[in-house]
Amino acid sequence: MTELRLNLGSFNQSDRIKQISAIFNSVDWFSNVGSDASDSIKSLVHQHLDRLGCTASSIRVVSDIRSLEDYIRNKFDPDWMEAENAAYQDLLGKVNESQITTSLDEVMPQIVTQLSSAVLNYSENRLPVRDQFLARVAAGSATETCYRYAMEIALDSSEPGTFASKFEVFRMGRWPLCLSRQEYIIY
Repeated sequence: MTELRLNLGSFNQSDRIKQISAIFNSVDWFSNVGSDASDSIKSLVHQHLDRLGCTASSIRVVSDIRSLEDYIRNKFDPDWMEAENAAYQDLLGKVNESQITTSLDEVMPQIVTQLSSAVLNYSENRLPVRDQFLARVAAGSATETCYRYAMEIALDSSEPGTFASKFEVFRMGRWPLCLSRQEYIIY
């Protein structure tokens, strides 16, 4: 895994948008959903969970759309969701303490607008959905992860951030879904 790093302070606004957009545009969104998880994907999932302070006894690949819908609507672990939200709040605190808040405020709206449209298009075309619900949930999850990863990139830390490994799972064409009953679910 090659982690992408970018210090926003060293670029003008136009260059910032191009650099971050290039990172996200390099992703082949949802191209491998439903297929077996490689050891590298499993390792990335465990890294993400470790950074959240969560554990999974196994990683389950969901390959059918009905099971996917069921996990989204009913089966995610609220403690995992709370850990994701706490990590995000911690990240926001670090961003607010840094000197990059203004830079992010200038750059991120344009990036998120471009990204969300592109990811939604991929999700609608690659996911076997019967309704728009799953396509929008997938696009929202990917966009949210990218936004959080962009903040980690902007902080330019020497250590990988909490959302770097989750982004890498998306980058490998998968949809990292949730933790459910000590299993991490990937589509």
